[in-house]
Amino acid sequence: MTVQSMSFIFGALLLAVAILGGGFEVKEIKVSNVSIGVRFIAGIVGLFFIALGSGALGFLQQSGALTEPHSEPPLVSPGTELPRTTPRPQPKPPEALVAAEIPFISDHDRSDVAALYLPAPDQKSLAISHSRMGMITGQADVETAKNGALDNCRKAVEAARTGGTCDLYAVGNMVVYQRGHPPMPTPPWFRADPSIARPVNGKDVPLVSEEVRLLMEKNYLGLQKSKALALSPRSHVFRFSGQSSQDEAARRTLEVCGDVAGIPCMIIAIDDEFVIPIPTTMKPVGFFQPAGNALIAPGSRDEVARRLATRTSGWSAVASGADGLVGLVLNASSEQKAIEGALADCSSHDRGCHVIAIGAFSVVAAEVGKSP
Repeated sequence: MTVQSMSFIFGALLLAVAILGGGFEVKEIKVSNVSIGVRFIAGIVGLFFIALGSGALGFLQQSGALTEPHSEPPLVSPGTELPRTTPRPQPKPPEALVAAEIPFISDHDRSDVAALYLPAPDQKSLAISHSRMGMITGQADVETAKNGALDNCRKAVEAARTGGTCDLYAVGNMVVYQRGHPPMPTPPWFRADPSIARPVNGKDVPLVSEEVRLLMEKNYLGLQKSKALALSPRSHVFRFSGQSSQDEAARRTLEVCGDVAGIPCMIIAIDDEFVIPIPTTMKPVGFFQPAGNALIAPGSRDEVARRLATRTSGWSAVASGADGLVGLVLNASSEQKAIEGALADCSSHDRGCHVIAIGAFSVVAAEVGKSP
């Protein structure tokens, strides 16, 4: 007989004493008549042991995972969940659980883990999905704790209708999650920059299909703030809405996007404004990466990457010539000025110069008669 079963039986016996006032016999146990005060105490203690035996306390401890009525499913792209496309490095050995480092879940859930889970007794376990969590403590054995956490996580996902799978994240106070932390871009994840900010418009989202652009027009703009939109190098978009802050929205969106893509993603919009330069005169065709770029001379690639990392606001552009020599402009006040400056810089030491990047995107000339 498990500890949970014994707790339930003991609680039922105490509850019977509270209701009947004693004067009965169960197998070898004889219960004498008791006073009103004893009956009252027996009722309270009995209810506690019944709850403990039924696992209700463990379920209540994960209730924070169910209290995000305004959080939306993370994917804007069609479908409920995309397959993870890139394998992670070899799993790390177990490490101490730090609530503030748990990926995907809300800041509120992280606080619950710190306040309720970490100080709670074993046996206990914690499970997470891309949007929700489940935890349970004080179980009879570790397998019961694992199964309880996974079950509570699945219930939270079903209640929120977000879709996705649940994985064990911690057993006791040790992390056992096998995928490690998702790849993230270097902070800051976004900047407030009036020189490039403009209203989000689905038709201007780069790299994605027309189907996704239509979904953007239909679904994203009406979502509750705080919200964020992330773009993966593999042309999928992800979003979270109804978060407590813009930073939380950005963090959760980037974590899910990075986990699916296997490489860092980019925040392109916060609330209803684009927060990065979106080219309008040329067509974005991918994320711009100087390293290994065949259009840039090998000896110039590191310098281009270093200079681009120092940009703080406005528009940037990179132009390349026939010999792979580069012209570059940072912090320009407009897209056109960035383009003109990069071409002029390139032409000063190379020939046949053309723009290869605007902002964070590799670009090509737009087709005649078509918008980028």
